[in-house]
Amino acid sequence: MLVLDFGGQYKELIARTARGLSVYAEIRPGRISADDIRRLNPIGIILTGGPNSVYLPDSPKCDPAIWNLGIPILGICYGMQMMCHMQGGEVAPAGTGEYGRVMVTPSAASALFQGADKPFAALMSHRDAVTRLPDGFYAAASTSSCIAACEDSKHKLYGLQFHPESAHTAGGRGIIRRFLYGVCGAAGDYRLEDYIETQVNRIRQIVGKQEALLAPSGGGGFSVCAGLFF
Repeated sequence: MLVLDFGGQYKELIARTARGLSVYAEIRPGRISADDIRRLNPIGIILTGGPNSVYLPDSPKCDPAIWNLGIPILGICYGMQMMCHMQGGEVAPAGTGEYGRVMVTPSAASALFQGADKPFAALMSHRDAVTRLPDGFYAAASTSSCIAACEDSKHKLYGLQFHPESAHTAGGRGIIRRFLYGVCGAAGDYRLEDYIETQVNRIRQIVGKQEALLAPSGGGGFSVCAGLFF
């Protein structure tokens, strides 16, 4: 699973949630090319949130060619707005914006909600909103003031205005699981222990019989690196 970063604070949490569901996930810059994605051959792509307004000319955008790769894509918050904007929909400043836990009501059949029709609390953090969906998309959920979820199931494009990766979203982990397994067809064969063993072997192959000098500053990332080395 590729997690494409557009400046959202939850990118690591999204990747960690996928890994916790036994699906390996890597975070890459949002500007990665469609050709590079094709070479990586992921089973799916998740577009993160971000602080920008997608309708401004200098706001970050993905390679437009990714929509035609045939790879399932889930856009979260800014990711959903970017998906709709680039596909011909409209995004505009919302009247009040939504922040904190907001009630979301599923309004149409969706692979992400699996027939659920009862309102649930979800973490929102947005001042812009999708005001018109692109052709081929339909609203799958809403709040009192915005389209909360949309999709084009024919092309496997899904959007969520809220943050399913957050513990503040009721059933959010299940929504991500349904995307990974129900839409992307994940095998569920990833284990953290396998990743550690793979990285240790990779480091040993690179270093070989040579000596390596590692001078960690004391941070968590450097400590993990030192643990893998030694």
